Amino acid sequence: MEKSDLTKGEPVAPPKTPAAPAAKSDADKVAVGRKRRRTVLLILGALAAFFGVWRLSEEFFAYTDDAYVTSDIVAIAPEITGPIVAVHVHDNQLLKAGDLLVSIDPQPFQIAVEQCKATLGEAQAQLPVDQAQLEEAQANLRSAQADRKFADTQFARSQKLSSEQVVDQQSLDLATKSQRDAAANEEAAQAAETRAESTLHLHERAVEVAQAALDLDNWRLARTEIRAPADGPVSNLRVRVGNMAVEHQPMLTIVDGHAWRIYANYKERFMHHFHPGMTAWVWLDGAPGQWYRAHIEGMSHVISRDESAPGLVPYVAPTVNWIRLTRRIPVRIELENPPPNMRLFMGSDARTFVWY
Repeated sequence: MEKSDLTKGEPVAPPKTPAAPAAKSDADKVAVGRKRRRTVLLILGALAAFFGVWRLSEEFFAYTDDAYVTSDIVAIAPEITGPIVAVHVHDNQLLKAGDLLVSIDPQPFQIAVEQCKATLGEAQAQLPVDQAQLEEAQANLRSAQADRKFADTQFARSQKLSSEQVVDQQSLDLATKSQRDAAANEEAAQAAETRAESTLHLHERAVEVAQAALDLDNWRLARTEIRAPADGPVSNLRVRVGNMAVEHQPMLTIVDGHAWRIYANYKERFMHHFHPGMTAWVWLDGAPGQWYRAHIEGMSHVISRDESAPGLVPYVAPTVNWIRLTRRIPVRIELENPPPNMRLFMGSDARTFVWY
């Protein structure tokens, strides 16, 4: 029997429509939309809560990673000019104050010292001669003053006797002449004594000048040995034997080992919380692994708003990657009792944390 004969006359069922699956798909979309909105609201709420907690936390502590380690740079410049004959240190060597750094050829300065000693000896040898001449002039003056006194007495006596007509006019004239000669001799002796005294004072000044010149040359001779003025490492040593040391031109630098400090740039809204002596904590990128106790030494009371202004006033850039920031004020922080073997590096980064 053929298949067409079996199905002939039987009712054919209509095909089923997908209405129910379509309704279920709409409900799923609504649920997914609600879930997405709930997720977005949760994220926004979490962000708002985080921002609120962060702003509230600024009333209790301040943190910045815009901090760095610094110290004082001591520029070593010779105070005399001369060829360098010895360099006693090497680059990055740790020094103690007073350590010998560089030696300048001392021979020209030693010769100058000897010349000044000879000049000083000559000036000093003249003083006894001047003193003797002064004493001789003073003795002559005393003698002239005595002669003047005697002549005055003789003139007064002759004048009295002449008025009584006891002596003649010639005797009075002789007494008058003797008085005038005695006065002239006294004036000459006074002038000689003044000249001798002036000569002595002049040569005493010459001795002082020679002594000052000797002191200056001794000072220059002592400056042929340049010594470290502070503890710390030598930085960027470029000096070599044979170089010419030029007066007042820096030739090497030392990082002061007792002036280490941290400058942390904090937002200006934190400044009313800070005061000198407040405890701070420091994380050093150059010595990681530990927070170090420190304290606020002080806050800068002025910053420059002009990047091109002279460097006497600190300038803190208000932008980072084209983002405008609030103004930041440098805060000086010093470590408290750092480990004696701690190695600090000038210019390295740091992070600081301050509880109010």
